[in-house]
Amino acid sequence: MRSAIWVGAILATLAIASMFLLDPSLWFAPERNTLIVQTFVAAVVAAQLTLVTAMPLAMIISSLRNRTKTPLPTYIVTVCECGAVFKSKPMFCSRCGRRLQEPQTKQAV
Repeated sequence: MRSAIWVGAILATLAIASMFLLDPSLWFAPERNTLIVQTFVAAVVAAQLTLVTAMPLAMIISSLRNRTKTPLPTYIVTVCECGAVFKSKPMFCSRCGRRLQEPQTKQAV
């Protein structure tokens, strides 16, 4: 929610700067302050509305990614050179202290 407010504030700042660059007479216009406030509020509200629409879209994308995942193996066994057997993929062997960069892993599918 805070990030959407920040995006709205940045968007409003850029929009106001663009308005002043496009119409220099706006600097001295009597309705300048109300126009700045209206632009700022509209940008923050637009950013909040994009947050509301982005959440369902993110959920849809994550559910599509979850469908394509590979199935989990039934068991994993890592065997060190010293003969120690682990039921996981540790980084170091607890028996000899070797680093298991490329562990010999057996996966049953």
